[in-house]
Amino acid sequence: MLGGVPLRDRTTGRLEIVLLAQFRLDTVWKNVVDQNYRDGENIFLVAEDGNVLAHPNPSVVLAKRSLSLKDGGRIRKDFDGNWVIGASADLKLGGLTYMVVAERE
Repeated sequence: MLGGVPLRDRTTGRLEIVLLAQFRLDTVWKNVVDQNYRDGENIFLVAEDGNVLAHPNPSVVLAKRSLSLKDGGRIRKDFDGNWVIGASADLKLGGLTYMVVAERE
């Protein structure tokens, strides 16, 4: 994925340069899921439409599971039916917005 950020002169507001970066989401995600989490802790990536794009349990992605946090969803049941407490944050890359979700039983 390619992303760009326009950098403007602070005094004139004139566009000076565009900073470009290429992201390999598979590499970024591997670094996230390789962290040492305790049992009952998960972190995963959700698309704007709620579809789970990456999860430590590949069957969640393969089953095309989705998640809606429109009501806050801080305390909810996870994909296995266990009660969890969670938090989420938007991740904007290019023109797309993803959600990173962390949860713990």
